[in-house]
Amino acid sequence: MPTFFTGLLLIYVFYFLLGLAPAPLGRLDILHLPPPQVTGFLVFDALLAGEGAVAWSAAKQLLLPSVTLALFTLAPLARMTRAAMLQGVTALGIAIGAVIASLRVSLDQSVRVIPLGIAMGVVVILMNFVTSVWVAVPLMVLIGALAGFFVVPMNALLQHRGHHLVGAGRSIAVQNFNENTSILLMIALYSLLLWLGLSIYTVITVFGLFVAGTMSCVLWWFHYNRRVHAAEVERLLAFARAEDTHVTHPIEDTAPGDVNPISKTFVSKT
Repeated sequence: MPTFFTGLLLIYVFYFLLGLAPAPLGRLDILHLPPPQVTGFLVFDALLAGEGAVAWSAAKQLLLPSVTLALFTLAPLARMTRAAMLQGVTALGIAIGAVIASLRVSLDQSVRVIPLGIAMGVVVILMNFVTSVWVAVPLMVLIGALAGFFVVPMNALLQHRGHHLVGAGRSIAVQNFNENTSILLMIALYSLLLWLGLSIYTVITVFGLFVAGTMSCVLWWFHYNRRVHAAEVERLLAFARAEDTHVTHPIEDTAPGDVNPISKTFVSKT
């Protein structure tokens, strides 16, 4: 709504109909003389001159203009507040999903959360059909929970394999580099799609399809490796199972001086 129309509407309601606001005839009521100018702000000048009635009259004249300008800036502030709230509930969902994953998903079962990545992409596309904030809030919590439940096991598995392949420090460095590079690429892709004139609904759909498609490819690749390289995949999963802190794995049927067939480590004779 235009600012001038809001001002006229407030004058009509609060001055003409209700009689609560003063007449919109200037900065000061016609019954009062302006105080000596010091700051140029009539309220302050009247207070400095000790004229309380003039200060109150000038303050009343500012009421409707102040409300009009405040209403003009309220809409973008409300949108920013709503966006911040949605970000907050998404973070809450991520925390919930991460805690549940840490308690329920063992290291050797981490690959079983890959379908949740596909589901996350599908749920993101459903945001195109949401028109109410009361529907958006639980949906954003769900998206965050799926993300948290997916990311924690995947990060644990990547860091476990990286620790044994290149070392813990290099593994974390490479992972952080890839994550931040991916974030920059996704921001660049988002900016490009908007620059091309695509609507935000199309961008959300493209992002959801990208996430679901990527996770589908990862899941297919895992099943392919499990068929073609079954022994190697099973050895790696057994290795992860042996180092899982959730479950203790005693060394059974391994004599001193032999090699543990799961962890491939030497068993001390002592």
